Amino acid sequence: LLPTLQAQGEREGVRVSADLAPALPRVYGDRVRLQEALSVLLGERVRHAPSEGEVHISAQVNGGAHRLSIVVEHGAAPHVSAEEVLARRLLAPHDGTILEESGRTTITLPTR
Repeated sequence: LLPTLQAQGEREGVRVSADLAPALPRVYGDRVRLQEALSVLLGERVRHAPSEGEVHISAQVNGGAHRLSIVVEHGAAPHVSAEEVLARRLLAPHDGTILEESGRTTITLPTR
């Protein structure tokens, strides 16, 4: 997803960067549905980031909880579009959660 998000960022005037370890655990669930949901959720963060701003994506493993957290620093106020509502519905059956804070979104998914 990163190349697509970076291209979108260029069109929107937003820098997209990522800090992703190469050995992250596999996420448990339907790959196609999860990729679709993440594409929408991350794309919305790029779309609504301040002009000339930055969207930074990182991921971390939550130890014994067997969960992967994708943290998106975007500098924008929380915004929920119709597409995002559908993306959230795709995450729900996968035991995915989303925590919105001002300028930051954390998406958590189960790992194997």
